[in-house]
Amino acid sequence: MNRNLFLLSAFTVGLVPGLAAAQPKFLVDTTQILPSEAAQASRLKADGTWLLTQWSPSMTAADWAAMVNKIGPGLVVSEDGGISRRHLMDTIMWPHLVLGASNGNYVRQTSANYLAADTSIGGASPLQWFLCPPNGTTNRPSFSQQLTSGSEMALLSSAGWVQAQGGGGSSMFTGSPNRSYWETLRLVKPSGSGAIRQGDVVTPWTWNGFFNGGNFVGTDGSQGGVLFANRSTPNDRSAQFTAMFGPEASVGTQFANPTYAMAYMEFSEISDGRGSFYRDWTLTPADITELRRRTGKKVIAFTRSYVPLSECPQLPTHKREVDSALACGDCGGIAFEIAAGSTSALASAKIIDGIAAIAKAGKQCFIKLPPRGNSTNYSADALATLRYLKANSPYYKQLNIILAVYSRQDTHVTFIGGNNSVEGALNALRTYR
Repeated sequence: MNRNLFLLSAFTVGLVPGLAAAQPKFLVDTTQILPSEAAQASRLKADGTWLLTQWSPSMTAADWAAMVNKIGPGLVVSEDGGISRRHLMDTIMWPHLVLGASNGNYVRQTSANYLAADTSIGGASPLQWFLCPPNGTTNRPSFSQQLTSGSEMALLSSAGWVQAQGGGGSSMFTGSPNRSYWETLRLVKPSGSGAIRQGDVVTPWTWNGFFNGGNFVGTDGSQGGVLFANRSTPNDRSAQFTAMFGPEASVGTQFANPTYAMAYMEFSEISDGRGSFYRDWTLTPADITELRRRTGKKVIAFTRSYVPLSECPQLPTHKREVDSALACGDCGGIAFEIAAGSTSALASAKIIDGIAAIAKAGKQCFIKLPPRGNSTNYSADALATLRYLKANSPYYKQLNIILAVYSRQDTHVTFIGGNNSVEGALNALRTYR
């Protein structure tokens, strides 16, 4: 899996934490699904759906919702992992704001460093938000802290601070190196006051002389949805946006209430800037607790191995880390990723031992099966894995098996079709179980 992709939501049905299943559950990972395939999603009816909306920008939120309802809605897992612990804690887990515009699109940072409501991808460029006390400082909010209508704030993009050029009356620039008056905003609720909650309608208000008069921010339909701070009232329809908080807002909360949060648990080789690299673990029990505090959901740790450190130190995850996660009360379970048909990898990574540890801890176990790079029969590969799990694990009936498609240009696995498709594999697994 490409670990540079961070915003993932998984929808599964029929999974009750702590209860054994009568048979394994099957989920369909819709990552990289094409709109033409999504339209035939009723052929992929499963026990649940796992999805990453960033991969199909041509599909709207309504398209995703319709597809999920056809395959199987239910439990939601929002993945907020990163390529390093530093990225997870300092970037991904920083409170973000996503704005949905009245034109049906989401606000993003354009290549020219301006804000525009011109994308169907909610997580295209979520903005970090800061509180701005009267003393001119910028304070990082806590994960549980909420914005209040009219309170002063600032937004930070990947290019810099969001600035109302001229203080208001013009476009919204995203590359300011410093925060001052022009970079200070207020979010106001046109229909009320108080805390700004998930899904509330809000209007950004720019400084322009101590917030005196107009200069509310709205979308300009004649200029491709570019945002301009030139509306005279927050009641202007083009100046009304839906507020969503956190990176998971780009996908999960549009369709269902998340049951679990999810993050990677492995190391990444991080440059020290001097030609050397060090290993940075992406998830610790403290991180799991912090992620649960932010999301309000127990955490699923995503990994690839249950091998003791002494046996294979070069593997990205080890038994020690999985056991530590399972011992954490804020962990809801573990997800292992192994290529379909790679039964030797299941053995060498000691996945059977990991499944036993997860079951004994009374937590959820997911097995994710992307295609092998040279796969020509994904159905046979997935079936070989399921047979191996049934023959070797007494906890087989408690597993959640995820059928996934990565690198379509290499594997040539489709979603709809025969043996080398998710549809074919799903049918084969249902018949076998």
